[in-house]
Amino acid sequence: MGKICNTFFTGKEYDDDFIGQIGELLTNYSKIDYLWFDGCGSEGHEYDRERIVSEIRRMQPDILTFCDPEWTPGVRWIGNEDGYASLDNPLVVSSVDFSELSTEEQKLDKAVFLPAECDCRIRDTWFYDDNENTLKSLDELFGMYEMSVGHGSNFLLDIGPDNRGLLPDADVARVLELGEKIRRSFSVPLNYTDPSKCGDTYTIVHKELDREDWKIPEKSRLSNCLVIKEDLTNAQSVTSFRIYGYLPTYQKKKVLLFEGHTVGHKVICRFGAIRSSKFEVEVTGHNGPYSLTEIKAFYIE
Repeated sequence: MGKICNTFFTGKEYDDDFIGQIGELLTNYSKIDYLWFDGCGSEGHEYDRERIVSEIRRMQPDILTFCDPEWTPGVRWIGNEDGYASLDNPLVVSSVDFSELSTEEQKLDKAVFLPAECDCRIRDTWFYDDNENTLKSLDELFGMYEMSVGHGSNFLLDIGPDNRGLLPDADVARVLELGEKIRRSFSVPLNYTDPSKCGDTYTIVHKELDREDWKIPEKSRLSNCLVIKEDLTNAQSVTSFRIYGYLPTYQKKKVLLFEGHTVGHKVICRFGAIRSSKFEVEVTGHNGPYSLTEIKAFYIE
């Protein structure tokens, strides 16, 4: 929480001013989607959390908050500021990791729906500095995207305004490069059927498999990535899965390409390039009824 620098405030006056400052942000700019509270600078004051949270919700009923568990957050910290989430990334958790200095996770009173956010920097500082040499490469940022959004998390990338009050030109160019690579990589899936389900196994088949020229190793037939989505209408359920790829010539033979954990909104699964006749996604663990709504194959360069 941001610290208000007036040692003459009483506890209530401190909270009044705190609510007033938040109110300037939450009532002057139409609908606000997200309020991010940092964890620094709050020592020595016990906030009236219930009152403050109530006022925030009154001013912006649909807002999501990132904050300590005691402040009823809507989003949890992934546990690092490098932009990476684990493959095992449940949406419902009973403990959270909120501090780099913590030796153990904070236990919650009960399991709650709390999706994760990956906050990270495009340079090695949160605020602008003359350190353009630390600007992350396109490949590194794309990897961060694959392991944040691609592991079911939000991707929050910090860019600090420069001494002109503008976003640095190099940073803007790099973000535009990233956006173009994401669109180029995931806009057009490869030519596979929609998934069919048998038991706990989903299958997609290459639509050109029966063509006479399937034996020709065209680049457009290579895959090295599956993107899988789960129906979250009732809950996240899948806890483990495997991806098998059938071989291009020995088409009745399959090899294990990938082992994953949670699916959720989206999981991006990378493996070695293969001209696979079909893919199987076998769900090996789940907490209840589940449905995979989408399985698409891509070739990422």
